[in-house]
Amino acid sequence: IVGYGTVMIRTVGGKVVLLESKVIPVMPVPNEPIVSDEVIRESLIGKVLSYYNKIGPRVHEIKGDEPITFKELVVFPITAEDVLEIRLCRELELRLDKESGVGQGPRWDIFYDVITGEFIDAQYPLFH
Repeated sequence: IVGYGTVMIRTVGGKVVLLESKVIPVMPVPNEPIVSDEVIRESLIGKVLSYYNKIGPRVHEIKGDEPITFKELVVFPITAEDVLEIRLCRELELRLDKESGVGQGPRWDIFYDVITGEFIDAQYPLFH
């Protein structure tokens, strides 16, 4: 599960002063994708990914010849107000340096819902 599964308890003088949980209840999740990897790859061509840092915006438009590694299916929780959505996503890795291996060099980590066909998230790890 992406970014979840932790519980934090803070105590002062033997009393609990903070309880934070990112534990997700057991829920049924489909285990087979409906949207194929080929459909995902095609839908990503031309998509513009962006993030901001202290220097300014960084953008990247996905091209058809870039190396995209299709990784595991993952559970991706989305929170909006008081609602928790559980999505079954394909994790992808888009390497910006064609010579670097999986997990190396500048890259985008992309999450794509394999049930609805929806682009969910893209993260540009600052430390590679």
